[in-house]
Amino acid sequence: MGIGKRSAARYVFAAVLLAMATAACASDAEGRVFFEEPRDEAVVVSPVPVVMGAEGFIIEPASEGVGDGRGHFHIIIDRPCVQPRLTVGADGEHLHFGGGQETALLELEPGEHTLCLQVADGSHTALDLTDEIAIIVE
Repeated sequence: MGIGKRSAARYVFAAVLLAMATAACASDAEGRVFFEEPRDEAVVVSPVPVVMGAEGFIIEPASEGVGDGRGHFHIIIDRPCVQPRLTVGADGEHLHFGGGQETALLELEPGEHTLCLQVADGSHTALDLTDEIAIIVE
Protein backbone atom coordinates (compact mmCIF):
# COMPACT_ATOMS: atom_id res chain seq x y z
CA MET A 1 0.00 0.00 0.00
CA GLY A 2 1.62 3.26 -1.12
CA ILE A 3 1.10 6.79 0.07
CA GLY A 4 -0.87 9.27 -2.00
CA LYS A 5 0.58 12.33 -3.74
CA ARG A 6 -0.85 14.67 -1.11
CA SER A 7 0.66 12.65 1.77
CA ALA A 8 4.03 12.44 -0.01
CA ALA A 9 4.02 16.21 -0.47
CA ARG A 10 3.36 16.68 3.25
CA TYR A 11 6.30 14.43 4.14
CA VAL A 12 8.59 16.33 1.79
CA PHE A 13 7.38 19.67 3.18
CA ALA A 14 7.96 18.47 6.77
CA ALA A 15 11.45 17.23 5.87
CA VAL A 16 12.32 20.59 4.29
CA LEU A 17 11.08 22.47 7.38
CA LEU A 18 13.09 20.20 9.66
CA ALA A 19 16.24 20.72 7.57
CA MET A 20 15.78 24.50 7.63
CA ALA A 21 15.26 24.55 11.40
CA THR A 22 18.33 22.39 11.95
CA ALA A 23 20.43 24.67 9.72
CA ALA A 24 19.23 27.78 11.56
CA CYS A 25 20.17 26.29 14.92
CA ALA A 26 23.52 25.07 13.65
CA SER A 27 24.49 28.42 12.11
CA ASP A 28 25.21 29.90 15.55
CA ALA A 29 27.51 27.01 16.43
CA GLU A 30 29.83 27.42 13.43
CA GLY A 31 33.17 29.05 14.11
CA ARG A 32 34.64 30.10 17.42
CA VAL A 33 35.65 33.22 19.33
CA PHE A 34 38.47 33.53 21.84
CA PHE A 35 40.58 35.86 23.92
CA GLU A 36 44.05 36.10 22.39
CA GLU A 37 45.05 38.31 25.33
CA PRO A 38 44.82 38.12 28.26
CA ARG A 39 45.09 34.39 28.82
CA ASP A 40 42.92 32.52 31.30
CA GLU A 41 44.17 32.95 34.88
CA ALA A 42 46.54 35.77 33.87
CA VAL A 43 47.70 38.30 36.45
CA VAL A 44 47.46 41.77 34.88
CA VAL A 45 47.40 45.48 35.66
CA SER A 46 44.72 47.96 34.67
CA PRO A 47 44.07 49.14 32.06
CA VAL A 48 43.97 45.58 30.75
CA PRO A 49 44.84 45.24 27.05
CA VAL A 50 42.45 42.80 25.36
CA VAL A 51 42.83 41.19 21.96
CA MET A 52 39.78 39.33 20.66
CA GLY A 53 39.88 36.67 17.96
CA ALA A 54 37.50 34.74 15.76
CA GLU A 55 37.79 31.78 13.40
CA GLY A 56 35.09 30.76 10.96
CA PHE A 57 33.11 33.89 11.82
CA ILE A 58 33.36 37.38 10.26
CA ILE A 59 33.75 40.31 12.66
CA GLU A 60 32.22 43.49 11.23
CA PRO A 61 30.52 46.71 12.38
CA ALA A 62 26.98 46.33 13.71
CA SER A 63 25.88 48.80 11.02
CA GLU A 64 26.44 46.05 8.42
CA GLY A 65 23.17 44.47 9.58
CA VAL A 66 22.24 40.90 10.39
CA GLY A 67 23.62 37.93 8.50
CA ASP A 68 24.69 34.35 9.07
CA GLY A 69 28.27 33.87 10.18
CA ARG A 70 28.97 37.53 10.95
CA GLY A 71 28.60 39.99 13.81
CA HIS A 72 30.56 41.96 16.39
CA PHE A 73 32.18 41.40 19.79
CA HIS A 74 30.90 42.07 23.30
CA ILE A 75 32.80 41.65 26.56
CA ILE A 76 30.71 40.89 29.60
CA ILE A 77 32.48 41.61 32.89
CA ASP A 78 31.73 39.65 36.06
CA ARG A 79 28.39 38.42 34.69
CA PRO A 80 27.37 35.26 32.81
CA CYS A 81 27.35 35.19 29.04
CA VAL A 82 24.01 36.18 27.53
CA GLN A 83 21.66 33.38 26.50
CA PRO A 84 21.65 32.95 22.70
CA ARG A 85 18.86 34.82 20.89
CA LEU A 86 18.49 37.39 23.72
CA THR A 87 19.59 41.00 23.33
CA VAL A 88 22.94 41.91 24.87
CA GLY A 89 22.41 44.69 27.41
CA ALA A 90 24.26 48.00 27.37
CA ASP A 91 25.75 48.96 30.73
CA GLY A 92 29.06 48.99 32.59
CA GLU A 93 29.25 45.19 32.58
CA HIS A 94 28.19 44.65 28.94
CA LEU A 95 30.69 46.34 26.63
CA HIS A 96 29.78 46.65 22.95
CA PHE A 97 32.32 46.76 20.16
CA GLY A 98 29.81 47.58 17.44
CA GLY A 99 32.44 49.22 15.25
CA GLY A 100 34.00 45.82 14.59
CA GLN A 101 36.90 46.45 16.99
CA GLU A 102 39.12 43.52 17.89
CA THR A 103 41.16 45.23 20.62
CA ALA A 104 40.25 47.13 23.78
CA LEU A 105 41.64 48.54 27.02
CA LEU A 106 39.57 47.60 30.06
CA GLU A 107 39.65 49.72 33.21
CA LEU A 108 39.15 47.16 35.99
CA GLU A 109 39.44 47.45 39.77
CA PRO A 110 42.03 45.27 41.50
CA GLY A 111 40.81 41.75 42.26
CA GLU A 112 39.46 38.68 40.51
CA HIS A 113 37.30 39.16 37.42
CA THR A 114 35.57 36.95 34.88
CA LEU A 115 35.33 38.00 31.26
CA CYS A 116 32.95 36.57 28.70
CA LEU A 117 33.68 37.25 25.05
CA GLN A 118 30.50 36.87 23.04
CA VAL A 119 29.44 37.79 19.53
CA ALA A 120 26.09 39.19 18.52
CA ASP A 121 24.52 40.10 15.21
CA GLY A 122 23.95 43.64 13.96
CA SER A 123 20.84 44.00 16.13
CA HIS A 124 22.81 42.92 19.25
CA THR A 125 21.12 39.53 19.46
CA ALA A 126 23.50 37.18 21.30
CA LEU A 127 24.87 34.21 19.41
CA ASP A 128 26.13 30.95 20.89
CA LEU A 129 29.81 31.78 20.30
CA THR A 130 31.56 32.56 23.57
CA ASP A 131 34.83 32.29 25.43
CA GLU A 132 35.17 32.78 29.19
CA ILE A 133 38.30 33.51 31.18
CA ALA A 134 39.19 34.50 34.73
CA ILE A 135 41.89 37.09 35.44
CA ILE A 136 43.42 38.77 38.48
CA VAL A 137 44.03 42.52 38.34
CA GLU A 138 46.77 43.72 40.69
